[in-house]
Amino acid sequence: MATQKPDGSWDISDEEARQINEISEAESQQRHDQYVRNNMDDPLDLVFRSIVHNHTRSDGCGVNCPMYLKFNHDKTHVTGCGPGCVSWFYLSPQVEEATFLSEPPEEQTREVVRWADEAMFVAKPLTPDTDGQLRPEVTIIHMTADPLRVMAAAAQMYEGDPVYSPNDIPRRLAEEWLRKTLAHNYPAPLEFVDIHFMIRNVTRAFTHQMVRQRQAVYIQESLRFAVKENAAMEVVMPPSISHLSIDDPRRVEWEKAVREIGDSYNALINTGIPAEDARGLLPTNIGTSLHYKTNLRMLREHSGNRLCSQAQHEWKLVWGEFIKAILSYGPASQRWQQKLIASMFKPICYQTGKCEYPLPMGRYCAIRDMVDAHHYAGDTPESWTDINPLVLLHPEVARRAQ
Repeated sequence: MATQKPDGSWDISDEEARQINEISEAESQQRHDQYVRNNMDDPLDLVFRSIVHNHTRSDGCGVNCPMYLKFNHDKTHVTGCGPGCVSWFYLSPQVEEATFLSEPPEEQTREVVRWADEAMFVAKPLTPDTDGQLRPEVTIIHMTADPLRVMAAAAQMYEGDPVYSPNDIPRRLAEEWLRKTLAHNYPAPLEFVDIHFMIRNVTRAFTHQMVRQRQAVYIQESLRFAVKENAAMEVVMPPSISHLSIDDPRRVEWEKAVREIGDSYNALINTGIPAEDARGLLPTNIGTSLHYKTNLRMLREHSGNRLCSQAQHEWKLVWGEFIKAILSYGPASQRWQQKLIASMFKPICYQTGKCEYPLPMGRYCAIRDMVDAHHYAGDTPESWTDINPLVLLHPEVARRAQ
């Protein structure tokens, strides 16, 4: 039995030394392979092998514990016992003498690697609505203060009038310049107004389309590193399925597939597959978050295509949230500017005066016939009082009534 010396160190008997040296080659290789997988940064400098020992202490575990020897230049340290063992050792390379330590050597401590890639992290969970469904959420992080006055201050240079402060622009002049900008195709002043949105609970299908707007900046949650531990609950259900009863076979099939995919994704992650590889299983409708910064000119042009009936239903939901966020931003006394800005967002036919998607393969549009009639009559969009452009925000607007 090991005995303690007056200086606090311990003597190990020949039998204990023999047990320490009885190394299972198979177990040693297994432990080494596991270490290399978890420590790909320095597999050549540090080599681990396991030994089985049976030691006795008054507070020891008294069981066979897997130990890990770290060979580093001229010293060997044991970095830890198995579960239940409270002992730490310093061993010489010859394993002839050992000292029990109350704590592990400080330089040998190492954080346990949970996943295959140390850059991986748990994704922040998305927040479902009260019915358990994910719906788009939009927050404005920042928007140019006094946006229309800033726009008008720049536009005044068209008339040779340098303006040094938006405070020098009266409301009447700001409103006038907005009308001129929209009516006579002078869009450059709109680029002086920036808007930074934070968007959550949207699908990857949506963001694949969104990033096609090139004059914008995006920073999106990366599924290469963000681990969707709750993936099965963060797949956005489209309206054609969410409107079905919960026992409808089509909805049951959707939910079954989503659960199975989520389980398989988590199983791969938890058995050492990097997130950037396991993510290949995740559906296109997996929920995500992103920052989106653009200017007012680009946002207006983007709205024309995305508020058209040809766009996917999710765009209508997101644009409704854009408008809500803009209308509620800034001091209440200055929100007349936000109201005018929100009124700019209409389908592209309102910007060009005619339907831009008349092709036979195009989707049905609830207002196309009225738009065509006004176009052939020579009516400008300002006179289209019989058309409500907001009707296109409905997710089913592009589905012809049966």
